[in-house]
Amino acid sequence: SDEYMAKALVEVVHEFGWTQVCLLHEDSSYGAGGRDELNKAAAGRGIALLSTQAFPSTATNATHASAAVAAAVQIGEVEVVILAVEPVEFTGMRLRDDQPDQ
Repeated sequence: SDEYMAKALVEVVHEFGWTQVCLLHEDSSYGAGGRDELNKAAAGRGIALLSTQAFPSTATNATHASAAVAAAVQIGEVEVVILAVEPVEFTGMRLRDDQPDQ
């Protein structure tokens, strides 16, 4: 469930000592549910979500995710960026724009 995933992510973030986080998630009910649960879990551990950015779940290359990461890094205090996507939706996503479509 979203609640368990969020608690697990927050435990990893806490274990590494990160307190300033950005969340990138797909623009879907899956991404929104994860975002909401991560907000709740993070608040209980003193972790600040400095930014949450949504990008289309239909993305087929890294352009949308890269733009969201670039926007997150501009915030300045971000220590880690979490990418929350449903794996089935991103099976064909390229990691770099110079890779051929799969």
